[in-house]
Amino acid sequence: MERMGDPAKDIGTRFTYRHYRTWPDVERWELIDCAAWAMSPAPIRYHQRIAGRFFSKVVAFLEGFVVEPAKQFEED
Repeated sequence: MERMGDPAKDIGTRFTYRHYRTWPDVERWELIDCAAWAMSPAPIRYHQRIAGRFFSKVVAFLEGFVVEPAKQFEED
């Protein structure tokens, strides 16, 4: 099984769009700089619900805080 973030098909081989078109549709792949990367499946609804609740708690916590714009750093 491929780990997310690792190129997965024949490391070192340079793939083209022509190769990509021959791979099975049931597998999710992306070509990045001629390397084949296995894509993770979409999250399940339970995960989405938990992430949404977490996000709403963070937003509720941060409401009322004044956030100043980021300062531009000048190079020396």
